[in-house]
Amino acid sequence: MPQEHHRESRTLSAYGLIRWPGRVISVFRYEWYHSVQSVSSMIVSHALIRALEQDALRRFVQEMVVHCQEFSPRLCKTVTVEELQAAVRQGLERAESHGFTQRGPTRLYLDLMIVLGGGFDTDPQFPWAQQILSSVASQNQMQRADALHARVGEYLARIDGEYNSYTKTALRTLQRLCNQGLDFRDEQLDLNLRLLMEQVHPRKVAESGTPMVSRLIAESRLKASERYQFRSARAMALMAVLAFAFGHDFDSDPFLPWIARTLKRADAGNPDAAAVRLESRARTWLDAVLQNWDGTN
Repeated sequence: MPQEHHRESRTLSAYGLIRWPGRVISVFRYEWYHSVQSVSSMIVSHALIRALEQDALRRFVQEMVVHCQEFSPRLCKTVTVEELQAAVRQGLERAESHGFTQRGPTRLYLDLMIVLGGGFDTDPQFPWAQQILSSVASQNQMQRADALHARVGEYLARIDGEYNSYTKTALRTLQRLCNQGLDFRDEQLDLNLRLLMEQVHPRKVAESGTPMVSRLIAESRLKASERYQFRSARAMALMAVLAFAFGHDFDSDPFLPWIARTLKRADAGNPDAAAVRLESRARTWLDAVLQNWDGTN
């Protein structure tokens, strides 16, 4: 084994990395292209190569589907196989947009979509993720994956705590407040939402920082009014709370398709009705998560 290849393989072993099939096929295509002489055979072979690439991609998608099912079995049980395959494909596309094409960085990216949210790469709550992913000029994909893995580990240690103790406390607090009844008004809604988030999960707010949390709230309210035509303060608040809990792209998160389905059932005469349905489903989801956790304790 050449020295450079050997050095790369040792680096890849940190995530059990091997170049994923599409990359291997690309090398094959380049070498084969320079060995052919016949134009007709070149056309046939290009079709064959495309078929091989599609087959390699299908096998890799299935491999990542199995990985996601093992990584987060309870979440994956809430989606169909077709929805999970679509989520993986979307994740692969997003990972590739950041230059992640090897198996390990790609798998890490999918894991982070599950843990932090499908749009974690642009979420105001995780500015460090955007900084690491955008450092293409100074770091290759393996270095960026290593940096991202290390930073996420630090973040989760501070936010989730041992055995997810901080997150469990936060969800129980939210459940208790919802059961007591939360009242939202237009006056000082942004401030009251930030105070609510601080009450529910103070560590997460402190980690993100007040400016980023305020930006998250503002973006959520804008999305609520422009994309979904929500008008009530409660509907606006719901969108912000869900963005805080599930990530700012929660309404298009491929691993949470029930949210998009609920929002699509819009009533032209009463758009806030979709928010009422979504709040009901979100509370059911919250109750189920806590019941599952309690069942494992």
